[in-house]
Amino acid sequence: AFVLHALLVAGLLHDRRLADIVDPLIRRLAGMVTPRGLGFSEHFLPDGDDTAAAVAVLAAAGYREFAGALAPFQAVDHFKAYAFELHHAPTVTARGACALALCGQNEQPWLDALAQSQLPDGRWVGDKWNRSWLYTTAVVLHAFAGTANGAPVRAGLRALTTFQRADGGWGVQGKSSLQETAYAVLALNTQRNGPEWDEHAQASWQ
Repeated sequence: AFVLHALLVAGLLHDRRLADIVDPLIRRLAGMVTPRGLGFSEHFLPDGDDTAAAVAVLAAAGYREFAGALAPFQAVDHFKAYAFELHHAPTVTARGACALALCGQNEQPWLDALAQSQLPDGRWVGDKWNRSWLYTTAVVLHAFAGTANGAPVRAGLRALTTFQRADGGWGVQGKSSLQETAYAVLALNTQRNGPEWDEHAQASWQ
């Protein structure tokens, strides 16, 4: 689910060079999502993150009938990973909102909540599934791609350009790392054709 989701975010899900591998995996994924969602194994509870990633991929591939699998994880201002969790994760909410949008449903209440949780410097932090704000910010920016939410996108792009290191990469531990640089580049990629893209983002991208 998450490999296919990464291809979706990168704009490669429908690349015909990958079709012989991707198309059978999408069909397989369609047979795995239940009305209660999808878990990370057949022997564990479904969770909101895996479910949202899978539903987004399937919707992008034309399978919109799985939108109902998101319902168990929807709260008023966030998406839950699991029932009864003590605090929620921005990335789960972002993936849930993105999946709703791809299913043709209204994702704005959850985008509004994400915008309210953005720091003044443009970052999103506090995700419990990854310590890097670059991961969190990248996932959230993807949820805003193609929407009319200009202010949080501008601030998010500003954060990426501000915190880029001299070597061109990104990293929160004092130096650039491959993984965090990949998150940042992917986040920039989701906004490249958007109205908030400016010369600073272009320079950072290059």
